[in-house]
Amino acid sequence: MGYVTPEFYNGQFHGNSIPDDRLMELLEKASHDIDVFTRMRIKKLGGFGALSEFEQFQIQMATCHQAEYLHLKFSLEGISSYSIGDVSVNYAEAVGRYDETCLSYLNSTRLTYRGL
Repeated sequence: MGYVTPEFYNGQFHGNSIPDDRLMELLEKASHDIDVFTRMRIKKLGGFGALSEFEQFQIQMATCHQAEYLHLKFSLEGISSYSIGDVSVNYAEAVGRYDETCLSYLNSTRLTYRGL
């Protein structure tokens, strides 16, 4: 089970870029990415329900941003550049694994702390 429901994504996050037929899949993938980035600390601390309301909200927002990032990344897969009139866009080969906004939400919690 992921950290975000379609109701949260559509309602509180106000997401609308992910088609309904891919939404659950991408929310699950994004939840897995959150677990990887936090080194499974959510599960180690007793699960999502054991976290503070603030941490739960930050994780949900991070998950939504990551899901939208994955959707965009998958939709651009195989495209290295394009041109429209005089405008040309080239994509870098090394696209990051995480959305920067996702990371900023997670970094406001204790879950990404790398110290002792």
